Amino acid sequence: MPSSVMIVEDDSDCRESLAWVLEEHGHPTITAAHGEQALSTLATTAILPALLVVDLVMPVMGGARLLQALRASPWASIPVIILSAGADVAQVAPRLGAAGWLRKPVDIDDLLALVRQWAPTTPLP
Repeated sequence: MPSSVMIVEDDSDCRESLAWVLEEHGHPTITAAHGEQALSTLATTAILPALLVVDLVMPVMGGARLLQALRASPWASIPVIILSAGADVAQVAPRLGAAGWLRKPVDIDDLLALVRQWAPTTPLP
């Protein structure tokens, strides 16, 4: 059974591109345009995603505030991969408690490797 991935990204082109790539590789996606929308979606979705891929800089609620809110929520155990164009993402992501990070523009092979690591697909019997 495929593991779903939530993409939280304010840039609609980037969000849709990431969703397309993941879906093409067997991972259903859920999307949100900012952190507050992600929390609202998590609260109402029937099946929780196995992984969140979260942009660090977004309006309304950015990635750092979203990770802080997740730590105090029922979804604290869902791993998060941080996306950022910032040169310091490798230092920022671990401080935020992220499971990993990707620098923008996203390398598709790196994205897929992290998704396979944190949201592996389970073969059907």
